[in-house]
Amino acid sequence: MDGYSESIAINSLALNHSHKTFQSFLFSYYAISKSNTPGLDSFVSKTADVEFEKIITQDEKSIGKVTSVFMYGAMAMIMAPIMMLTMMFMQTDPHSIQYIAYVLFLIPVMYALYVFFTNSRHSDVSLKYNRHSLFGLAFAIPWFAATHDWLASISLGILVMAIINGVSVSRQLKSWRSKTDGFPIFIRDLIERRKVDSNFIVSIKKLLKSPEIGKKYMMFSEILEDVRARLYEITYTKKDLFYDPNLSSKRLRLMMFILQIVFDGGYATSTSSLERVYNFSVKLNFIKNKIDDSLKTSSMLLFFAPLMFFVSMVGLSSILMSFTVGMPDSTSVLSFDPKYASFLIKPDFGQLLDALKPALVIMSVCSGLVISRVTYATFFATLPLGLSLVITFVILVGWDFFFDVISNLVNSAL
Repeated sequence: MDGYSESIAINSLALNHSHKTFQSFLFSYYAISKSNTPGLDSFVSKTADVEFEKIITQDEKSIGKVTSVFMYGAMAMIMAPIMMLTMMFMQTDPHSIQYIAYVLFLIPVMYALYVFFTNSRHSDVSLKYNRHSLFGLAFAIPWFAATHDWLASISLGILVMAIINGVSVSRQLKSWRSKTDGFPIFIRDLIERRKVDSNFIVSIKKLLKSPEIGKKYMMFSEILEDVRARLYEITYTKKDLFYDPNLSSKRLRLMMFILQIVFDGGYATSTSSLERVYNFSVKLNFIKNKIDDSLKTSSMLLFFAPLMFFVSMVGLSSILMSFTVGMPDSTSVLSFDPKYASFLIKPDFGQLLDALKPALVIMSVCSGLVISRVTYATFFATLPLGLSLVITFVILVGWDFFFDVISNLVNSAL
């Protein structure tokens, strides 16, 4: 790769990369190489460890912040509606109850908007939305025809669509993670092979001929198949053996780019350069996988927020109902002015709880979208949305049953 082509590759990759630290990494390499051309070997040995320490520090802080966002968000979406329910208990006017219910809608929506506008994490992989998942919305039609429950029907349609697409996207994410995890394994074997072979090309050809290439390198073997195909092409040129600008994973594209730079250093490249590439890729995968796993664990706090809200709501309403025993159902039996007597009659808990059903659905949708945006850095990963709506759909379908069970447990404890 000549200097002009290398500068184009570096600038293109850096400008399109979402992580600012990696952008500075590539731009710094380009600036140094223009001045005294020390090569990747020297640059990585002097700079990479420092850059990774910065990444580790930044990501540890971001994980703590995200965990706090999940925790306080879950608390807000549970406690605020409970406070609203208490306010509803003080109201008997249907219009006032509806107004309070509308305010409930805004709590999860405002929380979701806050996360969307403050979270700057970007997906490492370009994902494809499964268009066939849109047919999942059709499941709402037969359910509505059978039950006439529009809220449960809408929830069913969205959850089927979200699960179908979510499974498809999860497979894409799993595939790319397997590919990036297989890269350092390949480099490790390449180092061992290079110690006994005469040059780089011989080592690569021997590794690519291995019959166990699929088992050893996981999904990364698919990329190695492309490398093998290019290696034996008549039109093959040295500069395009490893680096592929069309790779969907920015992380893997970065690692393959650096491997390409090492390869361009010559067929007799020493193993020290490969060892630095190996250390680079191992650290990079460790950091990224650590972030992803930590975020998935933290998101569980928010995932069960709708369920905890329902349990808390039913438990609180059961306690409040125990205080209304003996209260009249109508103002006609009271001698007070009707304007004041309305505060002394038993609230219509059925109306109160029905007003909270839409808020429960909206809470589930917002919870799923927030988990997707923060954990996977993309709205295309809709599996959390689907699973969150599954919980809500089950609650809506078995509303009376679950309400009676929880109420009996609360009353028996009082």
